[in-house]
Amino acid sequence: MSNIFEIKEIDKKIKEKYREITILENLKKILESKNIFYMNGNTEDLKIWNSTICKNNILTTWIKYGKRIQNKNIENKLKKDDIIVWYVKGHGFNSIVKVTNSPFIFNIENDLDREILKEYYKGWEYKYPTFDEWLNDEKNNNYKRVGIKVEFLVTSNTKFIMHPENINWNKEKKWSSGFQGSDLCEPKNEYWKEQVIEIYKYLSGTL
Repeated sequence: MSNIFEIKEIDKKIKEKYREITILENLKKILESKNIFYMNGNTEDLKIWNSTICKNNILTTWIKYGKRIQNKNIENKLKKDDIIVWYVKGHGFNSIVKVTNSPFIFNIENDLDREILKEYYKGWEYKYPTFDEWLNDEKNNNYKRVGIKVEFLVTSNTKFIMHPENINWNKEKKWSSGFQGSDLCEPKNEYWKEQVIEIYKYLSGTL
């Protein structure tokens, strides 16, 4: 009986140590990253966050065409190993990810892409009665869906941070959040990387 207890205690300590190492490695990735971007995501994503988005390791956004193209050149601008801090509209920051491959445009005529998008459609069923209607919305409104393959450094679909009051943040330092639109952007804030580290600590429960 005592042997079983000892094994459980050892296993617990190993898991705790592994978590500590993972946190340190992730903080190192953030600190060493040359590019740390901000992006907005849709509230609908939360409905499928764990079941689809985290499972597939694919975040989605769009290229919106028109007088001013949103996310113009995102395929070339976003590189492998770049960091994205994900902000869910109306909720706040919920994830920090590392990009693992160049963004790609979904082809709604391609069977493989359609199969992937079927999973993401589940977040939009309340608005679009059929899968094809949702797919064809990009034709009707002149945009293309974009996929971003990522590694989740930290994420939550229940824990968010919108304002710095949630953490120990010097009020004299600028806090970046609430940018409009879906454009990939890099905040021109000297405290941005420091803010991202504090967001990571908050979401990972290491504050």
